[in-house]
Amino acid sequence: MRVQTKILLLIILVFLIFIIFLLGFLYLRNEQNNAIAEERKERQKTNIKTVINLHTKSMAETVSDYAVWDEMVRFVNKPDDLWAQDNLLYTLKFYHIDAIWVYNEKYELVYHVNQIVGFRNKTVPVPIEALKKIQKQRTFIYHSSLHPSNIQICGSSIHPIKDINRLTEPKGFLLMGKLWNNTYIDELSKLTGTRIFFKDTRKNKLSHLKTDFVNIYPLHDYKGNKITDVVFIKDNPFLSILQKESFTFIIFFLILAVIMLSLFVLTFHKMVSIPLGKISKSLTKSDISLLTLKNKKDEFGQISGLIKKFYEQKEILEEQIQENILKTKLIEESARTFKNFIEQSSDGILIFDQSGLLIQYNSAILKYLEKDSNSIAEIKMWDLHNKMIHEKLNTKIMDQNYLEKIQNALKNKEADFFNFRNEIYIEIPPDKRLFATQTIFPIVTEDQFLVGMIIRDITKLKEAENEIIRALSKEKELHELKTQFVSTVSHEFRTPMTIIYSNLQLMESIKDKMSPEEISKSYSRVYTAIKQMTQILDQVNLVNKDMAGKLIYKPYAVNLETFVKQLVDELSSLSQKVKIELVFKEEFGVIYFDPTLTQYIIMNLLSNAIKFSLQSDTVLFIISKINQSIHIEITDHGIGIPKEDQHRLFEAFFRARNAANIKGTGLGLSIVKRSVDIHNGAINFESEEGAGTKVTVILPFGEKSVDEKII
Repeated sequence: MRVQTKILLLIILVFLIFIIFLLGFLYLRNEQNNAIAEERKERQKTNIKTVINLHTKSMAETVSDYAVWDEMVRFVNKPDDLWAQDNLLYTLKFYHIDAIWVYNEKYELVYHVNQIVGFRNKTVPVPIEALKKIQKQRTFIYHSSLHPSNIQICGSSIHPIKDINRLTEPKGFLLMGKLWNNTYIDELSKLTGTRIFFKDTRKNKLSHLKTDFVNIYPLHDYKGNKITDVVFIKDNPFLSILQKESFTFIIFFLILAVIMLSLFVLTFHKMVSIPLGKISKSLTKSDISLLTLKNKKDEFGQISGLIKKFYEQKEILEEQIQENILKTKLIEESARTFKNFIEQSSDGILIFDQSGLLIQYNSAILKYLEKDSNSIAEIKMWDLHNKMIHEKLNTKIMDQNYLEKIQNALKNKEADFFNFRNEIYIEIPPDKRLFATQTIFPIVTEDQFLVGMIIRDITKLKEAENEIIRALSKEKELHELKTQFVSTVSHEFRTPMTIIYSNLQLMESIKDKMSPEEISKSYSRVYTAIKQMTQILDQVNLVNKDMAGKLIYKPYAVNLETFVKQLVDELSSLSQKVKIELVFKEEFGVIYFDPTLTQYIIMNLLSNAIKFSLQSDTVLFIISKINQSIHIEITDHGIGIPKEDQHRLFEAFFRARNAANIKGTGLGLSIVKRSVDIHNGAINFESEEGAGTKVTVILPFGEKSVDEKII
């Protein structure tokens, strides 16, 4: 087949494609016209609904306003024709209402008036079910068939003005009705620009064209059943005009296409077929001299010039090939430079290809993962992720869902997926854990899609961060301890203050009537309360000194036996029912120790033994000397300490569960423990709930004074 014939067939094919395109264009234009028509129909439908809703809203608001009215409530209870004439008949005329009903709360008709032709002086019925719906919903709108027309009824429950939200039970029901008669239909027709009829009341429907807009508005009764359809018809000349324009446009376009095709064929033969034949002949005979054409500026003249330049370009291409060889060498040199660069980095660097295989890495990552070059070369991206765990979530990064996401992202070259940074830790067998930051980034070139990963060791940084967190936690604990301390001390002050106040008030008011024995008892109670407050203040003072770092070890030369006996005598005078049995196994004489801290240790332990002992019991207090230490043993037969509470005995403010009803601040044993620690001593206890407790304290002492030492 000749080249000219092929070109001619190509032209015909292009023309057929053009015709198909034209038909497609016309089809789309027709669809567009139909869409425009449908949109206008919907707009008309919206307009109709708006007009009807405005009329309905006007009547509903009138009913609602009259229903929430104290005078209407009085009218329901006591009908008044004069009031009805001044108000309800006025509403009937002013708002163009056709009927009004007033029912009491027992669904009994109290008042009714209408201007409906054929029903004047007659009662238009309202179903009790409709009144019940009004009672339930407070407001209700429905239509009722009233031959030969239909009536729209708006109803509302009646309430006093103070119950404007209609929350109480209705006092009655107010209903107003508007006929959908010819007058109302004509008004709707003018407002909507349509012709209107009731579908079930006209045997001969209004004639209309297929292009007209037809909208149907259904009317429903109080049960929700449709009683009729209101049909709205609007002329639509727009669609007819578009159809005529489309047909004329098709005819004109076809004629124009035939003329253009004819001119194109003639021009093509002259400008393409003849020069192309000459070029074909010259190439067939391999005679380049035949390529000389008269018009060197057209396409075929340019083609002949290009053929002549072909051999010139061949030499140029050979030179370019040599240049590309040099560029390839430069690229290889750049790759070696890049490899040396990442090798010098202290961070672990890995580069994966589109299949997830590792293609490049540095020696730092071998150190992090504790692998050699042979084992790491075989891992894929998801194999490495399988060893990683989210630092915050404490869950492994890799799961089946994440594996599928990685593989799909690599396959589809989703660069955004591989562009993030997070904190992880890598589990390295057998029991090593490396905290690190993981930075993922895409490396996209014209012909490659790679993914880079940088692993930076932040284990030391994490350890420092955890240390800060622990310090903050300790600070918070101290703050909570201080708050609890203030609360507890305030509570413990309340009881002795009450005792002091009540006894002083008693003596002030009836001192003349009190016997000396009663006055002595009152003074004794005041003294005991003051003693309790002094002990609490001593505890507070010691806690304050300890928190400020001022609770120090100050030894003095003291006769231990005299010192201890004074403490025992003081406690014995405060408690007559519990006896303290003091035993010295060795003679001490004068030794060097801190009397303030030692006094607090002994007084607190003996006070606890007395406080938690049974009535008429004995506390055994034994002091012995072993090497250069004072051994103190205090044994009672009191309530003991529950086993589950013993590990918390020296915590500040902690009290065992069986001591909840016994007075105390919970500070005593914690300060005892601090005082013993300041002595570089030791404290131990043995206890059984219900059987008693034995506390052992070891306090080192000296034969002479030593320098003060701040613990």
